[in-house]
Amino acid sequence: MACVPFSITLAVLATDNKRQFSFSINKGCVEEKPVYVLVFIFRDRNELTDPFQDRVSLQVTVGDTDSPKAEKLIARGMNNAQLAYLKGPLTNIVEDLPPTGGAPSNDPTALNAASQILNSKPVLPS
Repeated sequence: MACVPFSITLAVLATDNKRQFSFSINKGCVEEKPVYVLVFIFRDRNELTDPFQDRVSLQVTVGDTDSPKAEKLIARGMNNAQLAYLKGPLTNIVEDLPPTGGAPSNDPTALNAASQILNSKPVLPS
């Protein structure tokens, strides 16, 4: 059976707008053998006006990593679009909105961005 590469990314902003969790799993294929790269990032901030700080950043690679092709895949890591997504596209959109006290935002731009993120299809690794 042929190895099929895929990528799934999830970013969640807590309702207090002070904590963000991001997770990504990427499967690449090296000579029809899978290589997985898993990434987890936890970010937080003290005040809504503060920039987010990375508190936990973890990358795990699983698979045959001894071949030159696998090493190239691992060294390449995530592409810029995937990395930017993990750093928080929704966070960037809502960072200038007034605090809601933990209630969901009614801002149309934020709602549209959240809807696009939740309804998007996984991005295949390039």
